[in-house]
Amino acid sequence: CGSLLRKAGELRASKDLLTTVVEKESPWRGFCMSALAETLWDLGEISKARTLEEEAIGLVLDTDGLRQFALWWKSKLGAHLLRAGLLQDAFHYLEECVQELEASACGGCHPLLPAVMGDLAVAKWEAGLMKDARILHQKVISILAKSNRSKALLVEQNRLGTMLRDAQLFCDSETVLRAALEKATRVFTPDDHFFSRLEHNLAATLWECGGLREASCLHKKNLSDIKISRGSGDIEYLRLLGSFCTSLRKSKSFEHAKECSRDERRGMTENYGRKHPWTVISTLNHVAAMEDGELCDGITMSEELASYLEGVCDSDFLPRLVLENNRGAHLRDVGRWEESETVLCKCLEKLERSFGRSHPLTVRCRVNLSETLREAGSMEEAVELEKRAMKDLKDVCDPDYFLLLALENNLGAHRNETV
Repeated sequence: CGSLLRKAGELRASKDLLTTVVEKESPWRGFCMSALAETLWDLGEISKARTLEEEAIGLVLDTDGLRQFALWWKSKLGAHLLRAGLLQDAFHYLEECVQELEASACGGCHPLLPAVMGDLAVAKWEAGLMKDARILHQKVISILAKSNRSKALLVEQNRLGTMLRDAQLFCDSETVLRAALEKATRVFTPDDHFFSRLEHNLAATLWECGGLREASCLHKKNLSDIKISRGSGDIEYLRLLGSFCTSLRKSKSFEHAKECSRDERRGMTENYGRKHPWTVISTLNHVAAMEDGELCDGITMSEELASYLEGVCDSDFLPRLVLENNRGAHLRDVGRWEESETVLCKCLEKLERSFGRSHPLTVRCRVNLSETLREAGSMEEAVELEKRAMKDLKDVCDPDYFLLLALENNLGAHRNETV
């Protein structure tokens, strides 16, 4: 019941119910602790969720007949740490799980192995180890193809296509996602959650590589199918509407984007409440995608969100730090350089402490700070910050990691300006 409440978006009710159950002694207490941890991850209570999940793993390891669940929960913890941006900790759990699963398969393939290996590939990709990540993903796809698990294979192809898009490899992303969508038409119905996600991912890639007409048609068809089958209050529909809005902004269709944004925020607020984490993250995505003419509205929304998040989630909750980074960039773009520098310095300090110097968001925040300093006239300080960011990335990631190449490009441009 607690888990169903979480899936329906009733996070506070889920937390209250599962907390009362966890307090009772029972052979199944570990399962309740794991379910409560899932809810806490969604609420942004990262440290409590992690502690609870680690306790649940320890509990099943000490209970006869339940030890087989420990590996599954370890892999879930790794996936949650990955989603929270704690890449090094995610590496630790996911690599350990992969080794244990390969050892326990006795020459075959453990059913859990492809999913865990896929999460590990994503973690490596996020950290800039793109070559290792692609090798792992090809291995996962090969395992699934041999075992004839068509649905799981399509899930991994979808994940690979999304990662390629995030790395700015748009043509590769389009090739992978088109092939997956063609196969998916034979496996899923059009109103299936996964099929709609796959269509949406292909549309998002097409927006990026210039196929605007096809992308728009695909997005509209996708939204229409979900609205008809599940209603306009469905969380999947509202999230896709928000993503469509971001794509419209990128293509400079601001009036349509504003209309989509209003519909999505109205749906989120009516169905889940203004302060629900899903609504907060939805608003955060809108703020991040705002263009020059909307920046003052974006700053106001950012300040309201920051004030709300202060009291309800951990200081290292990733969406909260993304919000602070975007707010600092928007303040810079409207010429409020001192405020921008203050916000970005605080954000950078938190990111370095919680996620490390080479984490992608830490690097982006440092680049934002260097841009602020450069626009405020502190050219030498700005260049020094970018050099430090480059050094941190070079120590841990592949030489063709797109963030590293962007930094090299920025640094070259700034040198020309100085000359």
